[in-house]
Amino acid sequence: MPIPKFSSAETQKLAEDYTKYIKEFIAVAKSGDVVKLKELAAKRQEWAAKETEAVAKFTPEDAKLWKAYAENLGRALTASLTK
Repeated sequence: MPIPKFSSAETQKLAEDYTKYIKEFIAVAKSGDVVKLKELAAKRQEWAAKETEAVAKFTPEDAKLWKAYAENLGRALTASLTK
């Protein structure tokens, strides 16, 4: 799933970093490494705080893009955890 093009470099970097986190989470979920999975799950709250803070600064267009993109990543993550 390609990362959308956001209007600010800060938002773009957040999207890239979040994508890396989710991809790592998915890979670990598929591997069955429970210890690493717990570590990544613990970072979820950290990411939620970052996201909340960042979204407040987004342009309306970036907010729409982010919402759709984050939902797609969330669905991919959920699918990896239920397989």
